[in-house]
Amino acid sequence: MGPVDILGFPVSGTDCVSAAKMTIRWAREGQSRVVLAANVHMVMEAWDDPDLSSHLREADLSVPDGKPLVWALRLLGVNSGHVRGADLTSEVCRQAQDAGSRWSLRKHPGDS
Repeated sequence: MGPVDILGFPVSGTDCVSAAKMTIRWAREGQSRVVLAANVHMVMEAWDDPDLSSHLREADLSVPDGKPLVWALRLLGVNSGHVRGADLTSEVCRQAQDAGSRWSLRKHPGDS
Protein backbone atom coordinates (compact mmCIF):
# COMPACT_ATOMS: atom_id res chain seq x y z
CA MET A 1 0.00 0.00 0.00
CA GLY A 2 1.25 3.47 -0.83
CA PRO A 3 1.41 6.45 1.46
CA VAL A 4 -1.74 7.84 3.07
CA ASP A 5 -2.56 11.53 3.16
CA ILE A 6 -2.52 12.89 6.71
CA LEU A 7 -3.31 16.59 6.84
CA GLY A 8 -1.95 16.98 3.32
CA PHE A 9 1.26 15.01 3.81
CA PRO A 10 2.06 11.43 2.73
CA VAL A 11 2.83 8.97 5.52
CA SER A 12 3.45 5.29 4.81
CA GLY A 13 1.89 2.65 6.98
CA THR A 14 4.78 0.27 7.56
CA ASP A 15 6.97 -1.29 10.20
CA CYS A 16 10.64 -0.80 10.98
CA VAL A 17 11.90 -3.99 9.30
CA SER A 18 9.94 -3.34 6.09
CA ALA A 19 11.04 0.30 5.89
CA ALA A 20 14.66 -0.76 6.38
CA LYS A 21 14.33 -3.43 3.67
CA MET A 22 13.05 -0.82 1.24
CA THR A 23 15.92 1.52 2.14
CA ILE A 24 18.48 -1.27 1.63
CA ARG A 25 16.89 -2.22 -1.71
CA TRP A 26 17.21 1.38 -2.93
CA ALA A 27 20.85 1.41 -1.85
CA ARG A 28 21.57 -1.85 -3.69
CA GLU A 29 20.00 -0.38 -6.82
CA GLY A 30 22.25 2.68 -6.47
CA GLN A 31 19.33 5.01 -5.86
CA SER A 32 19.67 8.09 -3.70
CA ARG A 33 16.42 8.49 -1.78
CA VAL A 34 15.00 10.62 1.04
CA VAL A 35 13.53 8.80 4.05
CA LEU A 36 11.84 10.82 6.79
CA ALA A 37 10.80 9.76 10.26
CA ALA A 38 7.78 12.06 10.52
CA ASN A 39 6.07 13.07 13.74
CA VAL A 40 3.00 15.17 14.40
CA HIS A 41 5.07 18.24 15.33
CA MET A 42 6.79 18.08 11.93
CA VAL A 43 3.46 17.78 10.12
CA MET A 44 1.96 20.73 12.01
CA GLU A 45 5.06 22.90 11.47
CA ALA A 46 4.87 22.14 7.74
CA TRP A 47 1.48 23.90 7.62
CA ASP A 48 3.25 27.22 8.22
CA ASP A 49 6.62 26.50 6.59
CA PRO A 50 6.59 26.08 2.79
CA ASP A 51 10.14 24.69 2.72
CA LEU A 52 9.38 22.02 5.31
CA SER A 53 6.09 21.29 3.56
CA SER A 54 7.96 20.73 0.32
CA HIS A 55 10.46 18.36 1.98
CA LEU A 56 7.65 16.31 3.52
CA ARG A 57 5.75 16.04 0.26
CA GLU A 58 8.84 15.16 -1.79
CA ALA A 59 10.26 12.45 0.50
CA ASP A 60 10.44 9.00 -1.02
CA LEU A 61 9.35 7.41 2.25
CA SER A 62 7.84 9.04 5.34
CA VAL A 63 7.41 6.66 8.25
CA PRO A 64 5.29 7.35 11.35
CA ASP A 65 7.75 8.33 14.09
CA GLY A 66 5.09 9.40 16.52
CA LYS A 67 2.05 7.72 18.04
CA PRO A 68 -0.45 10.33 16.77
CA LEU A 69 0.52 9.50 13.17
CA VAL A 70 0.21 5.77 13.90
CA TRP A 71 -3.24 6.40 15.40
CA ALA A 72 -4.26 8.50 12.38
CA LEU A 73 -3.15 5.74 10.00
CA ARG A 74 -5.09 3.15 11.98
CA LEU A 75 -8.20 5.36 11.97
CA LEU A 76 -7.84 5.46 8.19
CA GLY A 77 -7.74 1.66 8.08
CA VAL A 78 -3.97 1.23 7.72
CA ASN A 79 -2.28 -1.18 10.11
CA SER A 80 1.05 0.48 10.84
CA GLY A 81 3.81 0.13 13.33
CA HIS A 82 5.48 2.96 15.21
CA VAL A 83 8.74 3.49 13.31
CA ARG A 84 11.08 5.53 15.47
CA GLY A 85 13.86 7.21 13.52
CA ALA A 86 16.57 5.85 15.80
CA ASP A 87 15.16 2.32 15.53
CA LEU A 88 14.99 2.62 11.73
CA THR A 89 18.60 3.79 11.58
CA SER A 90 19.72 0.84 13.72
CA GLU A 91 17.72 -1.60 11.61
CA VAL A 92 19.13 -0.21 8.35
CA CYS A 93 22.65 -0.56 9.79
CA ARG A 94 21.94 -4.15 10.85
CA GLN A 95 20.47 -5.11 7.47
CA ALA A 96 23.25 -3.34 5.57
CA GLN A 97 25.88 -5.20 7.58
CA ASP A 98 24.10 -8.53 7.01
CA ALA A 99 23.94 -7.81 3.26
CA GLY A 100 27.46 -6.43 3.01
CA SER A 101 26.08 -3.08 1.80
CA ARG A 102 27.40 0.40 2.46
CA TRP A 103 25.28 3.50 2.96
CA SER A 104 25.55 7.01 4.33
CA LEU A 105 23.44 9.63 6.04
CA ARG A 106 23.29 12.98 4.30
CA LYS A 107 21.49 16.20 4.85
CA HIS A 108 19.06 17.42 2.23
CA PRO A 109 20.65 19.97 -0.13
CA GLY A 110 19.99 23.48 1.11
CA ASP A 111 19.41 22.44 4.71
CA SER A 112 21.62 23.99 7.35
